[in-house]
Amino acid sequence: MKAKRLVGPKGRVVTPKHMRDLLGLREGAKVVVELVQGGPLIRKSSSLRASAKYVDYYVQTTSPRLRERVDQRSLLEHEVAERLGVP
Repeated sequence: MKAKRLVGPKGRVVTPKHMRDLLGLREGAKVVVELVQGGPLIRKSSSLRASAKYVDYYVQTTSPRLRERVDQRSLLEHEVAERLGVP
């Protein structure tokens, strides 16, 4: 799969939407850029630990609709403590 793109004035290159969708890349996603024979290679980063991958991704994700940051980890810990009856 190939796509031609222009480099912007700040050196930015926009990845085509259909490629972002296939790779699961959303705003704020981390990617790795490597220089390999033939040019740059861009791939999705897998730096998150497997056990906390979903939670870490979800906590780091922000929504433009939110007016203030929500500490989702704290909310989740509070909910677990409440369900277990821990004060």
